[in-house]
Amino acid sequence: MTAAPIIRIVDDDPNIHDALAYVLENEGFIVRHYESAESFLINDRPEDPGCAILMGEMSGIVLHDRMKKLGSKLPCIFLSAHGDVAMAVDAIEAGAVTFLSKPVRTEKLLAAIERALTIAQS
Repeated sequence: MTAAPIIRIVDDDPNIHDALAYVLENEGFIVRHYESAESFLINDRPEDPGCAILMGEMSGIVLHDRMKKLGSKLPCIFLSAHGDVAMAVDAIEAGAVTFLSKPVRTEKLLAAIERALTIAQS
């Protein structure tokens, strides 16, 4: 049996986490929350299938780069309240599935997660 995919949320804002977790858990996803990039790197189990939603600010970009250097194949979705076009382009060029702005529409987030999970399975 294949393990259920885990949606990891790496964001220091508990309100964002709670709102995203509520939506995703109602869609049947298993959600893990990490309050920082460091917590994610220390505590996450990269062998668990799924994807990650990273805050789009600089720490999310740095985390994504660190994950790649560690050999992680975990697909990442960037989510930012303060992102700009250059940051979005950099994230996509670095291999992110997509770059979304906060507040994010549920349909857009779910579509991005489905794309990320498809990538994870390939």
